[in-house]
Amino acid sequence: MSNALVSPLLNQRKPLLSPCPVCHGTCEVKITKKGKPYVICDPCGVQLFVRGKGGIQRFETQNAALEKVGETLSASVSQVR
Repeated sequence: MSNALVSPLLNQRKPLLSPCPVCHGTCEVKITKKGKPYVICDPCGVQLFVRGKGGIQRFETQNAALEKVGETLSASVSQVR
């Protein structure tokens, strides 16, 4: 089985996090056997499966933007300390 649809961002070793679309909690992004991203929010039970190249690209873009915001916030907090 190939992870041909998964780009380097989603295929990285560190866990990628994404917000739950319902409760806005944090969910780990997992990869299906066919190489497509999905998230499961345990507190509210939502399952989100991303399908199609366009959807996967938009999902990846959204998560890259969120990761940059998180890095910026971490750097700002470090400077305050």
